[in-house]
Amino acid sequence: MKLISNKDDINRLIVNNDNHDHLIPDGRDSFVSDKPESTLDSYSKAKQSLYRMIALREHSEAQLRDKLKAKKYDEDVIDCVIKQAKKDFLIDDSRYAEAYVFSKLCGGFGLSGIRSHLSDTGLDSFAIESVIFDACNHLDIPYDDETQRALSVLNISSFQSKNIHDAAFRKLVRMGYDIGCASAAVNIWISSYLTD
Repeated sequence: MKLISNKDDINRLIVNNDNHDHLIPDGRDSFVSDKPESTLDSYSKAKQSLYRMIALREHSEAQLRDKLKAKKYDEDVIDCVIKQAKKDFLIDDSRYAEAYVFSKLCGGFGLSGIRSHLSDTGLDSFAIESVIFDACNHLDIPYDDETQRALSVLNISSFQSKNIHDAAFRKLVRMGYDIGCASAAVNIWISSYLTD
């Protein structure tokens, strides 16, 4: 057992952990933790790791959980750290989705790939469509016609391949355009490319 007598440590433990079963008052204005000291250290390390990740860029809750699991933190520690970060408004899946959609749309990426990535992060389809629709309106990008955006990507691209058609098609698919849109855009682009 570890004696916790520093008031800041006691308050931090009480604020950051709703389950206080492991804290036992010892009658001297301090608490004894029946959890091993390594659990408290693990919490502190997981919290610092999470802070470093979110300082770099926005993350979804699912991404942060996966990264903390990959670092071999205990599931209870991860839950506690994520819960506190959400209380402090450091993690917000809708804010992450907005940042992701805006950056990808400005980079010329396709909506199909954006949808796929956001659904992999655990967001529901209604929230995804809402964020995409709002971002398209804000950026004056046509929501329901991606062919023009795909053509814009092709117009600023250069290809070294002998088979320009296939290279252009692969580029659009890699950038998240669905197959039908990519095929149509490449056919239009090739026909205008050959006439010039």
